[in-house]
Amino acid sequence: MIATTVMPDFHRAEQEYFAKTSPEHRKRYAQFFTPLSIATCMADWVISGKQGTMRLLDPAFGLGHLLASMDTEVLANTEVVGYELDTHAFAEASCLWDGYSSIALRNEDFLAYPPENRFDAILCNPPYLKFHDYDNAPAIAKINADFGTTLNGFTNIHSLFILQALSCLKQGGRAAFIVPSEFLNSDYGVHVKDALLKTGMLRYVMIIDFSANVFKDALTTSCILLFANDEHTSRVEFLTAQSEDTLFRLQEAVQTYPKMNGTSQAVSDVIPSVKWRRYYQVRASEQYRNLIPLRQYGKVSRGIATGDNAFFTFNRTKQQEWQIPDEYLLPCLTKAAQCGDIFYTNTDHLRNLEANEPVMLLNAEIGDNEAVKRYLQHGEKQGTHTRFLTKNRTPWYALERRVPAPILVTVFNRNGLRFVWNEANVRNLTAYHCFYPNLFAQGKEKLLFAYLITDVAKEIFRDNRREYGDGLEKFEPNDLNSALVMDLSVIDAISERHIEQCLAEIFQQHCTRQKTTEAMQILNEIFHSLLVP
Repeated sequence: MIATTVMPDFHRAEQEYFAKTSPEHRKRYAQFFTPLSIATCMADWVISGKQGTMRLLDPAFGLGHLLASMDTEVLANTEVVGYELDTHAFAEASCLWDGYSSIALRNEDFLAYPPENRFDAILCNPPYLKFHDYDNAPAIAKINADFGTTLNGFTNIHSLFILQALSCLKQGGRAAFIVPSEFLNSDYGVHVKDALLKTGMLRYVMIIDFSANVFKDALTTSCILLFANDEHTSRVEFLTAQSEDTLFRLQEAVQTYPKMNGTSQAVSDVIPSVKWRRYYQVRASEQYRNLIPLRQYGKVSRGIATGDNAFFTFNRTKQQEWQIPDEYLLPCLTKAAQCGDIFYTNTDHLRNLEANEPVMLLNAEIGDNEAVKRYLQHGEKQGTHTRFLTKNRTPWYALERRVPAPILVTVFNRNGLRFVWNEANVRNLTAYHCFYPNLFAQGKEKLLFAYLITDVAKEIFRDNRREYGDGLEKFEPNDLNSALVMDLSVIDAISERHIEQCLAEIFQQHCTRQKTTEAMQILNEIFHSLLVP
């Protein structure tokens, strides 16, 4: 069946491909090639127990990395259909696999032209494109119509690949996918998880929690999803691999299927609407008492989205260049690095201005100024008014109605969530979220803030994090609103006075640019004692 049994040298092929293919091109097609250890784990699952000739589908072929992990004798008895949309990658793959007559490559979009036949095995590393990087509406409408799903517009393309591919799996067949794990713990992922469970084929969710990113240049944590189209539909197992050695051990454990470990979950107990982290990680909140959702004390909202930060933000030099009057510029934090502490004061803001940081936001609606008019005309010449957000606003330069929030919180972090007391009363862009206290927090805002800046609060918040690889974590507003915080009503009067004293000392030390180690330690100890059962 095969003219040669010499496997392509993929290490060399990948290096050559990267050398002659621009990062922009690879980003456009979301090309991140699968490491051998991952590919081997996936291939071993789909070929386990198979005998004789097998038909295999790879809906996102790339250079064929997933096939490279297979034994040449197995590959000799495997008819492969591979899809690759990128003409450049298709040409490279065609040359690499030219000697393998059983491999049929199609330079087509798998989502638009899925195969009519069914397959014994499916291997896939789908493109890592987010919803805003491609026109997902037609594909989502087709998937929803074909499979009765309710995927929304925030669904990333790899989820569509999975569902479309599973419809091509034969009875008794197996499938393996390597995808970002973000959907397991995100809002849009609720519909995806529901759809995966309803297929009745999901058997294993393997979280790849390596210390380094699995994929070069891809800031994401990954997971391997293993499927089987058989009668063993009652349980699903969640596994975590912290290293390649762990992955090899998990690979051996999976070979005992359909026997599963005691840590597996009944499918009926796996809830799509919750973060699936609870099924593979211990939740910090389970160690503590006196916790309630943050939403009981207020609401977290995202920062102002301008549609073109470079146009709408100003430093002193740019203000002088365009002669924009002060009254048309609002004080605003535009980047997380502009505030590296837990307080942001007027002195801090003045320091940023003097450092020529872009900490002013254009507010062009308030009057009729010739300099502002000239600057808006400049924006129209460069096309700012035609961008996604601006073209849907009237007028296009109008700001979102967002008053300054007393408490800000970072969106991304590597060293723990950071809350900021907005003493300067400035606005903020999307590098920060805004927290607006409600009536239940009235008079207790600083008491709540004192809790939010403790280590124990950061630990509990991590239950609701989203992981992007390389230690990067993200929190969306709903992640924070539903996160658990301390019930302030359990704080006694003596503890409250101590907390207020510590916070006042920390603020004073911030103003004098001193270290706050001792006061922060006392604050941690007070709250920890109130939370430990």
